[in-house]
Amino acid sequence: MKRLLIYLFIAVFTCGVLAAGCEENGGEGLDTELEVTTVEPQPTLSGTIAVLTPAATPSPTFAQITMIPPCCNGDSPGCEDCLPSGFSDVGDWDPSGTWIQDMALDTVGTKESCSDDVGSDGGKPFYQMRLGISDKTQANNFACLLDAMAANPITDDIAALYYREAWCSETISYWHKEAEIPYDSGYRNGNWLYDWQLTSTSALRDYYKAEEFIGQIFDFPGIGRGLWVDWYDLDYSDFKPGINAPAPGAYVCLKCFVPLIEVGSIMYPAYWLSSGHSMMVDEMTVYQTQSGEVIRVHATFLEGNSGNRVKDTREMDDIREFTPWGSEYIESSACDYGMKICGFGIDLDLWGNPIYDESRLHYITALEGSAAPDLQQFSVQDRDSSYADSIASYAAQIGRAGIKVTSSSADVSVAGIPDGERNQWEFPKDGTGRQSQQIEITIDLIAEHPVPIQGIMLDWEGQSIPDGYDILWAGENARYNTATIPSLRDLDPLDDGEYTGSIPVAFGKSGQSVRYIKLIFPAGTFEDDATLRNLRFIHDWGPDNDAKDIS
Repeated sequence: MKRLLIYLFIAVFTCGVLAAGCEENGGEGLDTELEVTTVEPQPTLSGTIAVLTPAATPSPTFAQITMIPPCCNGDSPGCEDCLPSGFSDVGDWDPSGTWIQDMALDTVGTKESCSDDVGSDGGKPFYQMRLGISDKTQANNFACLLDAMAANPITDDIAALYYREAWCSETISYWHKEAEIPYDSGYRNGNWLYDWQLTSTSALRDYYKAEEFIGQIFDFPGIGRGLWVDWYDLDYSDFKPGINAPAPGAYVCLKCFVPLIEVGSIMYPAYWLSSGHSMMVDEMTVYQTQSGEVIRVHATFLEGNSGNRVKDTREMDDIREFTPWGSEYIESSACDYGMKICGFGIDLDLWGNPIYDESRLHYITALEGSAAPDLQQFSVQDRDSSYADSIASYAAQIGRAGIKVTSSSADVSVAGIPDGERNQWEFPKDGTGRQSQQIEITIDLIAEHPVPIQGIMLDWEGQSIPDGYDILWAGENARYNTATIPSLRDLDPLDDGEYTGSIPVAFGKSGQSVRYIKLIFPAGTFEDDATLRNLRFIHDWGPDNDAKDIS
């Protein structure tokens, strides 16, 4: 379905060292002669990182790099004996199926492991759900190389892009990427968002709200592929799944809820707290009277980071009872009272129709029972910040034409940002055709992006990953800053002559206000033909307020 990304990049620091392994192997098996020195392990890491300094300086081959020792940072797939019970490899690395629920069910049982070594939120969910890696070997290589960068002050900005965090929202994003809905790259679209990963309930809520606004602004097919249904829109008297109610596959946003409280003669209003949890509807059963009036709606759910694993066991006898209208709560240590449903996100197809599996939506006529009563509307204060309005304003500002991408070279066509699907940049080998000069590519977002940008990710394909180029970024004032890029050595090709490399680039440890991104490739950068297949923005959606645990 999708080509696997080989997460393979070598950080070469200014002192000329190559970090590539753990003390267990001591660099054995490498073809080149290497001097081995050790660095004292960080308190949260298991084992000692070996820093390999080439005695002679031939470039390492792909075979050498894939011989990284099995256990580096204490929670990688090679750490079979890490505490408390070894690396857990439950669940498919590359899920498949017709519907998004099929993808999710393939990952049920995926859980955190080795938490005593790296803290919480580690193990397989970090590599798969958080980073999007769909291969065990790639995850292990990435773990070793990431730790090597984190240990060096020159590249620690890059390592900061990959912090561990509560991963329920990341799981929803990962399932959407794998299922290729609502866009081919999941939540990534071509209008305002250039990343598939949304890292919190607030980000997911803002995404669906913004997509709904954008669909109203641009009334033509393909734009605005999301719909947000607030809890108070859930109308049992006119129940329409995927329109004013959830449908199978819908995103479910839970937030800590504080109810209306009366103290003496003072009424304290109900309000939402920012801490939340993300789920997805698996199946729904609508119970009706004989005349078709809705009595209640039963639902089952799929979720990540529930008891530190992916689960399919949660169900609600009536979803409306878990909104502020009802008396039911989902327990969490993050809340005094508990969590309630604050809304639902609906994925829309090219023509604005809700995407869901009708076979998972059931209707049952009850022999007894009356229609659910209409409930009085009341307000709940939302104290969480939102990007939804600013995103919609930004989308309106850039219009149908979208952003601008320009290239200084006629040999490199840049029709938009590489998306990993249809659009990519092709760089011919230096000296072929007219390419024998510096190439400068500028991305103009037309205005500062409303969501701060922490960095970008470059996914390269070709016989060697280019090295020695610069990436700059600037805000509205066009005063450019230099991004942090790991310096790379050439890699020999795989047997078929090609491989894919993923290169992280940091703008800072926190998000920046960005309008311009400039990539500068000096003459001689491309020793072989190369393709930039994907360029992802790493957005900073703010503090991670998702609950660390949910019962």
